[in-house]
Amino acid sequence: MAAADLDPIIVVNVSSYPCDAFLIEHNRIRVLELPDLKLEEVRMWVPASAIISSRSFSHHNTTAMNKLRAIRVRAEVAADTLQPQWRQLLSFVGESTQIHWHGHPHDWTVSTRKSEDPLPLAATYKTWDPEFKFTNLEESIIDTEQWGNQDPRRFEEGPQYYCKSCSQRQSSIADENECECFPNVYSPNPRTPAPVQIFRTHNGKNNGLIACCTFRQGQAVGEFVGMITKGLADVDVMQSQAGENEPYQIWQGGHGNFTRFINHSCAPNCRFQTFAWLGVQRIVVVSEGVAATARTHYQLTLTNWRDLRTTTTRSTTR
Repeated sequence: MAAADLDPIIVVNVSSYPCDAFLIEHNRIRVLELPDLKLEEVRMWVPASAIISSRSFSHHNTTAMNKLRAIRVRAEVAADTLQPQWRQLLSFVGESTQIHWHGHPHDWTVSTRKSEDPLPLAATYKTWDPEFKFTNLEESIIDTEQWGNQDPRRFEEGPQYYCKSCSQRQSSIADENECECFPNVYSPNPRTPAPVQIFRTHNGKNNGLIACCTFRQGQAVGEFVGMITKGLADVDVMQSQAGENEPYQIWQGGHGNFTRFINHSCAPNCRFQTFAWLGVQRIVVVSEGVAATARTHYQLTLTNWRDLRTTTTRSTTR
């Protein structure tokens, strides 16, 4: 209590049990319950090197505090869009509880420079396309004008599905699913936004993607999601084919997810891989070893990006 004589202290207790926050003042301690906050979510969105454990807190971990300050605004974007109730803590110290960043965490582009505030994604494309719009999808959608009600990625009708990689049973029911391939993306549990952020590059090549946590080698970063279509040429689309089915394309022009903003590079740290989940072929972005705060890159291949024009809206890293 004596440590709070000059200023109040807020301690957020994050654990596998219910989370809460303590406001320590010189004459009392108050508690705010944070029932929606999860330890795993904090671990995904905040680099491990910036997390102060109970063991090191009493020793005032200066290194971790400096790292937290460096990613403060980026962390606020994630917190506002994922756990907006966190701002109730600010009422303890007389600050505004108004949410600054609304919507989906990938609706915003952050900056690696402390002096620059996040911008809406559309604002970063005004130079090239003043009417730019992009809708974040959890699952790919079918272009019904091209495919009707058919999904060209489906090669198996079930009712039981077995993983082509591990041979274990796949199911949308938790007690029945045995497949643990890419569990952060494919499991009976609801998907949560991938712990990555779209950032503005400072070399005139527009946006890129930065990892908020470490993705170990072989771990899925996410699924390449967009509109399932066909017949497009001279535009930036993913090409694929499920077995003997007709080839299809995944277009991310106006619909998709964060994978649209992964740059390509001659030194990639991600790769594309096909994976079958519940009888449907998926294209997965798989890590080759991506460190927390690292930029993600893939290798441009003619197999996946056939008929791609040389000038596209996808930014390039060399």
